Amino acid sequence: MANGTTRRYVRRSAREWRQVLSRQRASGLSVSGFCRKHTMSESNFYRWRTLLEIDTSEPNTPTGAVFVELGAVNLAAPVAHRFELSVAIARIFTLRLVRH
Repeated sequence: MANGTTRRYVRRSAREWRQVLSRQRASGLSVSGFCRKHTMSESNFYRWRTLLEIDTSEPNTPTGAVFVELGAVNLAAPVAHRFELSVAIARIFTLRLVRH
């Protein structure tokens, strides 16, 4: 680096990142200030925060496959009204099916 210091890269597990995120919340520092103080990448901080929030956003959700019974939709019948189904998947994307 320009001022003669070298950046040390530290690999952290998900458990270690949870601890880092917890320390940042408790510190009262902004993310930018915390990362600067602990010489860590702000982009990695935000990436891990997003990944772990998705992972722990609904702790009571059962793991594995979850099925929702939607019933039968008669596709041959004339369309009397609009049919729309939206499924948000892990806050990453939304699957949307629309029948006009």
